Amino acid sequence: MVGMTLMGAMAAADLADYPSMFIEDGKFNGLLVVGKNAAAEDVVGITNIAMSLQAVSVKKTAVDTGAGTTVAVDDGYEVGDEDFYYTETIQSVEPAELDSGDLPDLLTDGEYNDNEGDNDNDETYEQTLAFPTDPDQAAFILYQDDDDAPEAGNYLWLSDASGDTLYTYTLEFDNPIQFNNETASDAGDDLESTSLDILGMRYTITDVDTDSAGDIDKITLMAGDTVIWLMQGDEITVTVDGVDHTVEMVDVDEDATSCGFKVDGDSTWIDVDDTESKNGVSIGVTDARAVHSEAQDADICEVNLGASELILEDGQEVDINGDEVDGSLVTLNGGGGSGDDGEWDGFDISFLPEDDLYLAPGESWVDPVFGHFKIVFAGVETSSHEMIEAAGSGDSGELKFLNSDDEEIVLDLIVDDTAASPDVVYLGEDLAPEDRIYVEGAACDFNASGDVEDCTGARFLAVISNEAHLIEITDIDLGNLEMSFEDLTYGATDNDVDVALGTAGPWTIALGEGVGNIQLSCINTTAAGGGDVACDFAGSATAMRAAHIEFTNLGDNLGGGILDMETSEEGDLDLEIDLTDPTTPILSEFNFTERTDTVAPLKVGFTLTGADDGTDGIVDDIEFAWNGAAGGQGPFDMADDNDDVVVRATNKGTWVEYNVEDDDMVSIKHYYDDVIAKVFVTPLGAEVIASAGEGVIETEQVQKISVGAVKLDSEVSNIKSQHAVVVGGPCANTAAASLMGNPANCAEGFVEGEGVIKLFENGDNVAMLVAGYSALDTRKATQVVAEYDEYDLEGMEMVVSGTSLTDISVSAPVEEVEEEAEEEAEEEEA
Repeated sequence: MVGMTLMGAMAAADLADYPSMFIEDGKFNGLLVVGKNAAAEDVVGITNIAMSLQAVSVKKTAVDTGAGTTVAVDDGYEVGDEDFYYTETIQSVEPAELDSGDLPDLLTDGEYNDNEGDNDNDETYEQTLAFPTDPDQAAFILYQDDDDAPEAGNYLWLSDASGDTLYTYTLEFDNPIQFNNETASDAGDDLESTSLDILGMRYTITDVDTDSAGDIDKITLMAGDTVIWLMQGDEITVTVDGVDHTVEMVDVDEDATSCGFKVDGDSTWIDVDDTESKNGVSIGVTDARAVHSEAQDADICEVNLGASELILEDGQEVDINGDEVDGSLVTLNGGGGSGDDGEWDGFDISFLPEDDLYLAPGESWVDPVFGHFKIVFAGVETSSHEMIEAAGSGDSGELKFLNSDDEEIVLDLIVDDTAASPDVVYLGEDLAPEDRIYVEGAACDFNASGDVEDCTGARFLAVISNEAHLIEITDIDLGNLEMSFEDLTYGATDNDVDVALGTAGPWTIALGEGVGNIQLSCINTTAAGGGDVACDFAGSATAMRAAHIEFTNLGDNLGGGILDMETSEEGDLDLEIDLTDPTTPILSEFNFTERTDTVAPLKVGFTLTGADDGTDGIVDDIEFAWNGAAGGQGPFDMADDNDDVVVRATNKGTWVEYNVEDDDMVSIKHYYDDVIAKVFVTPLGAEVIASAGEGVIETEQVQKISVGAVKLDSEVSNIKSQHAVVVGGPCANTAAASLMGNPANCAEGFVEGEGVIKLFENGDNVAMLVAGYSALDTRKATQVVAEYDEYDLEGMEMVVSGTSLTDISVSAPVEEVEEEAEEEAEEEEA
């Protein structure tokens, strides 16, 4: 039941359901409460329970991959919300600062409690993360560089340009913090030992300095990966760079100012509020208590394992464990106040990379200051696409694209190397008239004998309702005065049409139901009187020697040597084939115009000219042109070891590759929808999910227990107003007393040598009491809860007994056992 909603949806609380009753959407939802003056065993016990709850605080998410390519992360905030196009920056698509509503685990609103020194402060504060307005910072680009980005591709560019700022983190108190600023020591007395939750990590202020005006100009904080209370003799295993180390807390000095440890058997003493490293393990001490009893010493020490020291000095770079973070800048905000009271408003930390960084899809950049968040370039989200390709070898080649109904059109190309330099490219399989491809305004000439055979086999390109058709004249039958046609686009059978060749024309040819008609005419340019007249196929051959078939009306959207059509049904491109002279179909340009409502559409094209010697390929001296609206990126070499092929891209995401060495190919990948960068700001543990095609995948992400979830009993005004795990009995914990009705005898109901685990229902909320007659009894009960999966827990209450932490048994209360026995006896008698 982990991950389900809380107990309000359940019939009754039951220990068999632990810990799901405290887990909502994979995250712990409640408080962990220990007495302010609790015994060391209580502190250790509640820590163990918290660690076991952390292990099961897992969010499971089902992701529907859908069609195409989708990219996401399993935790974090998406920058731009599906609007991060080429050349956009994080700031341009995310002008507002991020706050607790965007990253609730990292930027949660906090509460600062200070009862040290001369001033008491209880103030709330907000955390924000902003990306300033620098024009080139954190941009989504196409790029290639032999050193920084060897492969041409999509990158998130984190710029090192002087004056830019990648981010600014701000912690701002809702009201200024008051402190005694008469001396730096007085300021320290007020603020040292207080804590702040910064980006999901608790930091303890260990030192404060002020300037001559009494304003704070330097703050030292300490944080750790694992914060835990260790009891004298306790051991814990810490893994550093894959190596396990054993850390044992061995003693606390008489004044509780220093703790002694053994790390892999080697001893070291560390003062409170200091951090030291031993055998590669960083240990910071934040608190210590020397607890002496007649039976034994029970000293405890609060430690940060993997601790780090953070120094924030106004106007300087952040200092972490003695090393400055290049590119960072600290601003401590405050000033004013009155008399000996200074005011602290919070602080800003900005950061600029020292070098240009290019994040490839799937890569991330981890913040080097706090190390608690990262910017993830998860990749690009693309739709389906179509290909437009031209390629050649020798003196021939082909041009391919999708028709508006997704059928592929293939146009042959041929070079005429007998023409003046540069050679010209025709549409067709060969230079002979019957092998050409004609367009509107062009004409197929009869041969010198006036015979029509040179036009038999000729093909022409017709466009009807934006749909291209490649039609071939398969036969001209002078005997029967008929012409036959075949629509090569779809492999249609012969279509015999009586075109009445003896008439003036034009002749109308139907291309099929729902397609439309085209028209052809036959013109004799040498007729008597000097004017063009209709061909007389019944007349003399001599009169037909200067005649030709003219393609007069090949549909719509034609004219001036430009074929204008749409490509694939989903892609919906406006495509043009430009001819220098429609009467001699020399192919000069091939262009298409994108359709997009989100970025400036581009008219993308290339020219085709033949190689001077007719041998280097038909796509020669290629000129890739951004015709129309300005924009786009490139050209860039394909890779550091391939400068023969270059790439460009439009801001919509159309991707173009062409060969500049052999001039023999161009490939255009046109995505139907805009290409979108998927950029996220996330906690460190977030993972990238990339998928293509259909299906559902499930992801898991550990949800960190909030640092504010652990409370002292004095910090909880009403234990019944939320879910809670309460450690310690009424004598040591006022929250426990409240749950048990504030008994006059705080030990009432507890039996020596036993602990209890008991549930209390408070409306929709559930509290679990873990307590015992003695501190050892409580420790045994907390161990059972921490290792709940090794015991059979059920009902509203369980009793824990045993003589030590290795001798534990769990059973139902005696009253329940007796009731069950009586019920069984009554059933037998019945």
